[in-house]
Amino acid sequence: VDERPKPKLEPIKVSGKGLVKGLVNSWNEIVVDTHGDNGRVRVVVKGPLQGRGALIDVRETGFHNGVVRFFYKTSLPGLFQVEVTYKGLPVSGSPYKVSVYRFSRDGDDVDSKEVGKPLPDVRVSGMGLTNGMVDIWNELIVDCANAGAGSLAVVMSGPAKVEWSSEQLSSSRFRYRYRTLIPGEYTLKI
Repeated sequence: VDERPKPKLEPIKVSGKGLVKGLVNSWNEIVVDTHGDNGRVRVVVKGPLQGRGALIDVRETGFHNGVVRFFYKTSLPGLFQVEVTYKGLPVSGSPYKVSVYRFSRDGDDVDSKEVGKPLPDVRVSGMGLTNGMVDIWNELIVDCANAGAGSLAVVMSGPAKVEWSSEQLSSSRFRYRYRTLIPGEYTLKI
């Protein structure tokens, strides 16, 4: 009979804003505290459209004093599953369900179910809609007069950072100006 005391393994603690909610095209953090034990920690993020257009990137920043930090980024919104394993076994609470949202300019989350729905009553015009120029302010006018109640989000993604300014022209018309310093193909989502 082995009477030696067995080492007590404290529960693995998983935390971070990336377990509560995530933002599209942003690094969302997950922190795994193993209490000093250097067992293998793995984080896998699975999304609703993975393999059909949604890109998911997960990166580990390294192990320091028993804590491993992971960051994930996805290209599309939706409900994602975050699986955290330690020594090949799921940690308590895993898999986690995380809603990933687009982020609007005013800081409000935009419900992922609403993004991508056709908006026939929103009209967009301006030279910046199809022919943006590098290193000058390009302009868009968004008219929501016939769209009904709701929130407006304008997001542009591409190979470089996009500077934005916005101006409310009336209760339903908005002017957006954007500028980038790098040429390339950019995607505008309204």
